Amino acid sequence: MAGRRLWLPAAPWWEQALALPGALLIALRLPWRLRLAGVALLLPLLLLPLLWPAVPRPDPGEFELLAPDVGQSNAVLLRTAQHTLLLDTGPAYAPGADAGERVLLPLLRRLSVRRLHVLMLSHRDTDHVGGAASLLRGLDVIELRSSLEPGHPLLRTGPQETRCEAGQHWTRDGVRFDVLHPLPAHHEAGLKSNDLSCVLRITAA
Repeated sequence: MAGRRLWLPAAPWWEQALALPGALLIALRLPWRLRLAGVALLLPLLLLPLLWPAVPRPDPGEFELLAPDVGQSNAVLLRTAQHTLLLDTGPAYAPGADAGERVLLPLLRRLSVRRLHVLMLSHRDTDHVGGAASLLRGLDVIELRSSLEPGHPLLRTGPQETRCEAGQHWTRDGVRFDVLHPLPAHHEAGLKSNDLSCVLRITAA
């Protein structure tokens, strides 16, 4: 059985500054009293992320938008006071290597995000969904929204999908989300994948 992992946000700079001399004191061949002082310097680095792991988030009614560098194409991470949405997941670089595993999961762990409330995949092209499988394996994804065609492999591995259609809207933490495209009729019209792209408008309070 695979072991469980605990992911914590990265320590702030002042904790790391304390930890470095602490590690040196422990490593050097010094009297035990000095080595114990090194342990005391390391304790904030070990205990504070466990006791106060939260990373600052936007105030209610506001949102934070991050566009991590995933190479070709894009991925956009949006955080409200309590919810996290990811639009697209970047490309697959090579077999077994993709933006989800190499860029997005480390970023989300750094931000102490353990759950994606919404994963939106704008369209099926691999430079937009190449990292999606890694994210679906590595995180708890509550809701999947996309313009993927029925039978797409990603729809078999993730949560129940909601197809993007203009007119859909929802509100999280005072922030409004509106799907502007595609129209319901577009899904049956045989359009190219780019022409079926989910378009999302986000409005702060």
